[in-house]
Amino acid sequence: MTTRSRVDRPDEAVAAEITPDQSQRCNCEVCKVRRFESEPLGNAVIHSYTYKPRNWDLKAVEGDPDRYYLGVELETDNFARSPRRGRRGEPQNPRYARITNEQAAGLRAPKSFWIPKYDGSISGPEFVSMPATMAWWKENEETIAGMLKALLHGGFRSHDNDQCGMHINISRNAFDDTAHLYRFLSLIHSRPKWTVKMAQRTEISASHWASLEYGRTARRRKEMARAAGDRYYSQGCSRYSALNVPYGEARFEFRLPRGTLRIDRFMKNLEWTHAMIEYTRVPERKRPTGGWPVEFMRWAIETGRYPHLAAFVMEKFHGAIAQPEPITVESIEEQVEQTTGLVEQPTPANPQDLEVDLTAVLTAALESTEAPENTEVL
Repeated sequence: MTTRSRVDRPDEAVAAEITPDQSQRCNCEVCKVRRFESEPLGNAVIHSYTYKPRNWDLKAVEGDPDRYYLGVELETDNFARSPRRGRRGEPQNPRYARITNEQAAGLRAPKSFWIPKYDGSISGPEFVSMPATMAWWKENEETIAGMLKALLHGGFRSHDNDQCGMHINISRNAFDDTAHLYRFLSLIHSRPKWTVKMAQRTEISASHWASLEYGRTARRRKEMARAAGDRYYSQGCSRYSALNVPYGEARFEFRLPRGTLRIDRFMKNLEWTHAMIEYTRVPERKRPTGGWPVEFMRWAIETGRYPHLAAFVMEKFHGAIAQPEPITVESIEEQVEQTTGLVEQPTPANPQDLEVDLTAVLTAALESTEAPENTEVL
């Protein structure tokens, strides 16, 4: 019988895997209870799917440069799929979580920042955050990392089961006008394969939960963009579109990012959303000559404001430049082929140390990206 090595285990399985020695050093709440160093985990109330707080507590930092907020809806499952597969490739013998859903809800941090909810499409709680600026998210990254690690060590998953999402709610005032929202939509829809790869979705998952079909044409994107100035304008697309426009609400719901309990991927999703908003704010970036995804990735790396996003781009589209061999189209294609499977990539190189034509490398990687329809893209 063949077993899967550590490097080809799914995204969160590697992050959650701890040796007995590491378990003795881990300070998450789950591991401390297992060592009998803490009181048993308490139960928290999980609200219904339709629950809304009376007031939303907007989070920002002093001297915050942003005037808009990003909120997160993080879906979880209370089991992990086994590496074993049946004759038809279906997962077998799922490993269920060590803690209950109510105990998992009690692990949220900061406590008043997250609202645990039930969701019929998933088996674990859905964690809904208060709206916060990008600066606030970065300032509280360590606290959120502790929460995600505790959920992982408790046996919960979000990425590996391929049915959870990390939906990011964007304030409507994040967009200056209809033209700004149209540029944002065009960036998302210009290269669907790139967008799905950035979101870490599979083709099937994206088409079912965050479809890119509605915004394929310029006419439809213009209809969706009208919602930037009129929240009561009905643009008629499904709520399972990549960018859902809830009727009468002061937010847009970016549904594409795949769920994750890895803090680096969690922050990457937030940085990707924020970076696309800021990149498309400049009207001159309407029709870049190098293609929107390539120019955007180059800008995200060079601006220095998005470390997790830059590391992800270097890993998934630029990993071949860390190799000593000369960069060729074949080496880029080999790198992209690896990243569309269940393979953990080496630590990416520092962008400042690279002496190559970044645009050419990213373009070659983008053009060679042909992910199989149901491949798990980490």
